[in-house]
Amino acid sequence: MSAEILARTLSSAPEIVEGIRSGLYQVWGGVVRYAAGHPKGGQIVAHLQFPSNAEQASEQIARLQEALGGAQESLGVLQNLQYANVALSGLNLAVSVAGFAIVCKKLNGISEQLTQQSEKLDMLIEMARDAKAREEMRDNASFSSVLWTVQQSGEQGDLQGLRSQVREIRDQYEITKLTLNRAAAGATGKDFVASLSVLQSLQQRMMYLGFLQAYVQQRTAGEKYAIRVLQELQADWLQMNTVIIKSIAANQEWIEQLTQEAGDNIISFLEYRKTAAPAIEYQTSMLEFTASYPQAVALLNEDVSEIRFLAA
Repeated sequence: MSAEILARTLSSAPEIVEGIRSGLYQVWGGVVRYAAGHPKGGQIVAHLQFPSNAEQASEQIARLQEALGGAQESLGVLQNLQYANVALSGLNLAVSVAGFAIVCKKLNGISEQLTQQSEKLDMLIEMARDAKAREEMRDNASFSSVLWTVQQSGEQGDLQGLRSQVREIRDQYEITKLTLNRAAAGATGKDFVASLSVLQSLQQRMMYLGFLQAYVQQRTAGEKYAIRVLQELQADWLQMNTVIIKSIAANQEWIEQLTQEAGDNIISFLEYRKTAAPAIEYQTSMLEFTASYPQAVALLNEDVSEIRFLAA
């Protein structure tokens, strides 16, 4: 499509803010839509673009929340995005060059954490019962090399270099997911609580690998494939939540013998999963927007300090 994209800052779009406050519009993920019950119910009004800087994004979300007053449903959505922004150090993680840099930095940090947690990691990957998974999860040097190549190729605009790493990134995502799924299925086993710290690192690794895949696919194959990656990440994330919660809920005896500290750690683990979900949804909505309006990519890569409403 060749329609012009209108980008307006929060301060220059009072009618959109008033529409949300009055209930005419609602915020769904990172999208402003006509509210249900309106003849145009569900129709998109604008997409929200947040600053890449996490601190600026927090300030801007708080400012928008203040401006909305009593629009409770939209306030709840924005509060969830606020939590996700803080927890993930940003929201534009799969759609912009700045987000790509954050994702690479996060994955490097997680690899270092996993190296320090090697004993607990060994215990978990043995549960995977897959020789290839065990070998590749332990090979941090190989993963660091892949990540270095991806980061260098991305920064230099080397599409062939990015394309050559698609399979490796995909394998790492699948292996991480396999390890987490095995742990989720045994959530009430004797090693689950003891392994929560490394599981926290692994679930972050899986999410950021999903974002990395989406960025690389967007650059090399197109938005359609990037969207598919994020939709898969959303489904995998939700399925894992369901498996863990069902496993715990079905074992009342195990719950009753948990210490206060263990219970708090499990809640913290699950809260992170809940917090991250809106950010994954936000990435997907922005990529769907760029798939329909490729000219929006340049806008999303602009360094902004205010929330912007993007409308076609």
